[in-house]
Amino acid sequence: MFAHIPTGETECECKEFAKYNPHENECMLYKKECDKPNMYLDSGEDGEHCKPCHPDCAMCAGPDDDECIVCHGGAKLVKDSREDKTGICECEDDEFLSIEGCKMCNPLCDGCFGEGADKCIRCAPGLIRRSDNSCGCPQGQKYFDGTCAGATCINFF
Repeated sequence: MFAHIPTGETECECKEFAKYNPHENECMLYKKECDKPNMYLDSGEDGEHCKPCHPDCAMCAGPDDDECIVCHGGAKLVKDSREDKTGICECEDDEFLSIEGCKMCNPLCDGCFGEGADKCIRCAPGLIRRSDNSCGCPQGQKYFDGTCAGATCINFF
């Protein structure tokens, strides 16, 4: 993309993403970079625009979860190949990925995809999946200190 320089002027009015090059006496394209780290440069039919990264990514090369360059705190970048600089962000099995980084799953879960006992991939050993999709103890039992136990009444009289 070049711009015409009117006679007698030393600089031209360049379009967006172009700068005046006095040595060549013309406007030259340059690569734009986004101001925020959680944005990527999208080159579409209507030009280049900064767009948000996938929520899993702190920095990215594109909109998808497998185009992360940097992950949020604590998450590991698992690259697609040895040459590729992008990949997906993952946490440990007992954690889930949030915008703040990896967070611990609810203790009622054995793996999760978010906060709360209703975001479990599987229920922890000894627990069951309830009708509301949460994990908990079977009916009549209470969760205490990592296990389910029946309620016991003690009579002090």
